[in-house]
This record gives sequence, structure tokens and C-alpha cells, in this order.
Amino acid sequence: MSASHPVPETLAAYASGGLKTGARLVLSVHLRACAACRKQTERLERLGGALLADEPPAAMEAGALARALAALDAAEPPRRMGLDEAMRQGIWLPLGPGVAIKRLGRIADPGERLFLIRAAGGRPLPEHGHTGPERLVVLAGAFEDAQGRYGQGDLVERGPQDRHQPIACEGETCLCISVTEGPLKLSGVARWVQPMLGV
Repeated sequence: MSASHPVPETLAAYASGGLKTGARLVLSVHLRACAACRKQTERLERLGGALLADEPPAAMEAGALARALAALDAAEPPRRMGLDEAMRQGIWLPLGPGVAIKRLGRIADPGERLFLIRAAGGRPLPEHGHTGPERLVVLAGAFEDAQGRYGQGDLVERGPQDRHQPIACEGETCLCISVTEGPLKLSGVARWVQPMLGV
């Protein structure tokens, strides 16, 4: 079971369909690992359904349902790449000694930066801040920063007020999936290669 969970507002946004595609994917990875958050999300979805059921029906134009059904039949749903497929495609870009990222932009919505992060045990990631929200889930291994230790399934949320330097825990490679809105504020040499990396 995960020890680090999303804030209630994030779960509410997920349950109501208010998260962008990349953020929704990252949160769904956490939900697979965390029974407590799954249960809370199911409660929120039931509550939302009950509130909608109490709403009076909206008036519709004549033939609106038939047009909507015809449009659904004619439309080819967009193909969305899943996480497993994305992990097999693309290239890892070095971010520092023992640290690399892989962009997953084809999955994310405009304005989102979705990527995998891989760090060998004991290796630090560049110190950085955020220009918008970041949501990150640990897929394997663990990392630490000044605010705690995070292991497999943990979800970490950071915002513009946060600045940190994650360090992969000794003993195994740490693999994470992260989504941000807006670029990171990298420090040191990493900021010079940031435009090429797209983070």
C-alpha cells in the first residue's frame, strides 16, 4: 500500500473528469497501487452521480439524440498510447550521471509535460522548482528529498512554491512517471540543456 497520497482536491478532480490526460494517467497509476485512494475515488464518483441524478432534465432540440448517436457511430476514436507501449518506445535522454528521462508527449494534453525519469541508486536529480503543478508516481525503487522518502506506488505532488533535489535511494534503480504543467526551473548545468529535453 502506498504511503504518500494525492490531496483531496486532486482525487475530486480525477473523479469528476477534471484532470488533463497526462495527470489522469499518472493518478491512475497511483490508484492501481493504493486501495485507500481507489475507495475514496469510488465514493466521490458515486456522490457525483447522485448529484447529477437530482438535476432536472435539460431541454433538447428535436433530433438532438439521433444526431449525437450518428456522430458517435461515424467518429473514429483517437488512439491513445498506453503507458506500457510508451515505455517500450522513444529514447532515454541523459539528464546527468546515471539519470535519464523519456518524454511521453504523445500521451499528454497541450500544456502538459509527461515523462519517465530513471535514476541509478544513489544518484541525485538536478535541483529544481516548478512553474505549475507536478504529480509524480514511483514505478520502481525509491527516492528521497528534504520532505521525505517515496517508494513504489507513492504519489508526490509539488507546486510553484516547492524547490527540491530528489536522490534515488541506494540499492536499485528508481523509475518514476511525472507530469507537470509548465516547465521545471532547473539549476546548474541542467538548465542549459533544458530546451532540448523539453522539461
